Amino acid sequence: MKKYFILVSFLMSGCAAQSQLAKIDEYAWVEYTCSGIKSWNDCKQAARMACPDGFYVKNQLENITIQRREFEAACKG
Repeated sequence: MKKYFILVSFLMSGCAAQSQLAKIDEYAWVEYTCSGIKSWNDCKQAARMACPDGFYVKNQLENITIQRREFEAACKG
């Protein structure tokens, strides 16, 4: 019985996390691109300036061959 309760609790928590991810798609996403020797921290500085309360990131891609980094960001709140 105890194992059953733990299993049900685990499955229910997974459903809660899934519903939170679905809400992220409702935001307006902006694509940011940078190239050269800039780090990911440097690339995300523009998103930090546009989103003082923080931001979500999706589709973060890096091409080492051509030194290009890109990601999409949506402001929180």
